[in-house]
Order: sequence, then structure tokens, then C-alpha cells
Amino acid sequence: MTASAVRRCQSSSRESVWPSVERRPAPAVALAEGQEAWIPEYFVSIEPPGTPPPFTLAGSWNVYGDNRSDYVAISLHDRIPYVTFTESDPSRICVDLFGAVSNSNWITQHLTTNEIRNVSYSR
Repeated sequence: MTASAVRRCQSSSRESVWPSVERRPAPAVALAEGQEAWIPEYFVSIEPPGTPPPFTLAGSWNVYGDNRSDYVAISLHDRIPYVTFTESDPSRICVDLFGAVSNSNWITQHLTTNEIRNVSYSR
């Protein structure tokens, strides 16, 4: 994991946010050391050599719910790749954000959540 990534949980089983829907080879994108994703070519723009990897600041969090679902909204300045996965003991949903630098010291958790009891982050 690179120093510029915000890590949500530890796990060895991960699913990419970009499943390959095409049968032809898609370019591999490096997310972190030892992790890559396959992404359709039309989402990729080639940058000149020496271009630093993109990053964004992860700002405040807002955790809330309604009568159907619970939500976790993380303020980001740009769209970035992420991976979601679940763990069973304890039961939780984890999110790895790639290219995000944590700039948050504020997590607002409203009393409207039905299932979410705790929200935290780690690097």
C-alpha cells in the first residue's frame, strides 16, 4: 500500500470496482504496490513520462440513513479508484481509496442510521 492511500480495513480478498466487461485485453492500472486493476481503454488517458500519480484530499465524512438504507459519504475533490469488500468477524464493509490523502478530522454520524454502529478509518 502506498503512503498516499487511505486504508479502511485489512483483507486479502478484494474485488475491483472495475470488472472487465470486455473480452479484449484491457490495460492494467497500478493502484498500489502489488495491486492492479483492469480498466476499459476508453476510461484511460496516457500521461507523459514523469507525471506524478493523481491524488485527492479526503475531507469530512457524513454518515446517515433513511427508511431503506444507511449511507457513508466521504468528501473527495476528484474521482479516484476504490475497492470494496466485506469481512465477517466482526461484520463490516470496507473501502480502500487509492490516491487519497486523508485531510479529515470530522466524521458526522447522524442518529438516523439503522445498521451502521461505528465508522472509522486507518492509513
